[in-house]
Amino acid sequence: EHVGHSHMVLPSSCTIFTQPLNANQYMAQLIVYMMQPDGVVQGELTKLLATIEPFYHPSNGGNWTGRLAQFLASLCEEYAKRVAEERNPQEIIIPAHCHLQDKNHSAFIESLRTIINCALYAKSRRMTAAANQSLRFLTPLRPDVIFPPLMERIFPALQTLTETHQTLSALETLSVIVYTMVSRDLYPEGVTFLAPALELTLPGLDVNDSVKTQATLKFYCGILACT
Repeated sequence: EHVGHSHMVLPSSCTIFTQPLNANQYMAQLIVYMMQPDGVVQGELTKLLATIEPFYHPSNGGNWTGRLAQFLASLCEEYAKRVAEERNPQEIIIPAHCHLQDKNHSAFIESLRTIINCALYAKSRRMTAAANQSLRFLTPLRPDVIFPPLMERIFPALQTLTETHQTLSALETLSVIVYTMVSRDLYPEGVTFLAPALELTLPGLDVNDSVKTQATLKFYCGILACT
């Protein structure tokens, strides 16, 4: 009920988010490597994320912001690392019967979707960077789950005339997910988003806004690098 107010206080059970950054990284790693195909740990993680979700609200901020940003990015990075290890036949660390499945990937992504959407348009640049980093790790796993709803948010943000910070965030997100978008191996349907994305990003080439222009060119360079 206090979303948007900087005087919010984290529940005592979540005080780890005010601890040194490496504590959040270790916790993310522990959570990810405890996961099993049965989804029990995922269920507990979903409850935790629901508890801390209000603190990712774009209008919220406090001494927890950097820690939560680090936790979000670390959680997605560790998950991507685990999936890579499971898919590598040379790796024998994780038993085959413990390997995560597509349903687990979908559940993990769904549990983070609202938080990532909020973090993308946060006032903290650190938080928006963490959200984009999270998408970079997650989009190759289940692009069919991520792209459609994500693009439904990005396209309006590219057209807004009043929330200019959303436009910049959308441009930065496009440059992060462009590889998966144009990859025929990872996501053949991704090219359907390319034409409207190119059209809507053209106004980003603005001689009066070097930051937005740089973000737009980064997206275009990403496309060229992937083709």
